[in-house]
Amino acid sequence: DEAGIAAALAERREARAAQSAAAAGTAGAAGTAGTAAATPSTPASASTAAPLGACWRYAGNEWRRLPGDITLNACAQQLFGGRCEKTGGATYGRWGEETLRLVPGRVEVSSDNRTFRAAFDQGPNCSIPNG
Repeated sequence: DEAGIAAALAERREARAAQSAAAAGTAGAAGTAGTAAATPSTPASASTAAPLGACWRYAGNEWRRLPGDITLNACAQQLFGGRCEKTGGATYGRWGEETLRLVPGRVEVSSDNRTFRAAFDQGPNCSIPNG
């Protein structure tokens, strides 16, 4: 249910914040090196390419990471492509630090898990268009 998902998201964020703080504390002279693992990034040579991030599926009351770092569009396709959400329903996922929510006809994104904005409209057969 949505309350359980919100609680799981909050726990995950707190754990990631604690990990980042611990890594930053041990980074010493490395500066921001401790936060690099928690922040999606792209190589300097690919600065015009879409950013990459970890993609997470919520299933069975737990978060499961999909292999590799991928774009937001690729994550939405893997999580929600071909899936039609029923009226009043929602399915959740994560990409980097963003919460993804599938609702009827579109995929929404939120950085604070409270305010969502449309990221992609679903196409025919509940497909996610290439970004």
